[in-house]
Amino acid sequence: MIEPSYLLSQSSKEVPAQRHIDQHEVLDFVCNFLFGTVQCDTECFRKVIKDCVRDAVPMEKMTLCDELFNEIQCFTRNAYKCDMPFKTSSDELEIAVTRICRTDAVKKWFDKEKECYKKSVNASQCVGPINQAMSDPKTPEDFILANKKVCNLFKPYSTCVSETVEENCGRMNKHLFDWLFVPIQRLSNSLCEELILPADEKDTRPDNFGKLNVFGTVAAIFLNP
Repeated sequence: MIEPSYLLSQSSKEVPAQRHIDQHEVLDFVCNFLFGTVQCDTECFRKVIKDCVRDAVPMEKMTLCDELFNEIQCFTRNAYKCDMPFKTSSDELEIAVTRICRTDAVKKWFDKEKECYKKSVNASQCVGPINQAMSDPKTPEDFILANKKVCNLFKPYSTCVSETVEENCGRMNKHLFDWLFVPIQRLSNSLCEELILPADEKDTRPDNFGKLNVFGTVAAIFLNP
């Protein structure tokens, strides 16, 4: 994880140049040595992901091709920066959103069908168990435990939504829906596996990854105006 740039190649006649060792390099070295790269990659991501939500727009006011697209780009960039296991899944979602937002015909198609998609992803038979899991968490610990339940519910939710979209919107329009939803599903599964489920619900830090909610991305893309 550390760039070995301090190992400068030099001839035997050259005097070795002293190099200031950055404090972060020392910390990264200690982290890798003591805990291994997986935990250190996670801590790297914890530090940099704050940049993506520094001036965050409320979720209900986000639009797909502006605020949400910017956050997805930031998320993907930092996932690669910290070599997170879900970097490819995040990249796939960014590519899908880029195609929709930058291709006029596809964007018009998406806007035309969005109301149908909205009804499908919010169908009570699909989202009911998630709403029940998220109902009335009283403490941060309750909220994290609820998010873990949502992770376990997301696969059956996705199956239900896929069937409902095809039934309500038609097979052709389901292809466009899948262009966005399948990358969301893959990224959500990775986030659950790598960040949310391993999170300690008793960890009181405000940046506890257990506070991530995978249903939030679905809501932002398909349920917002």
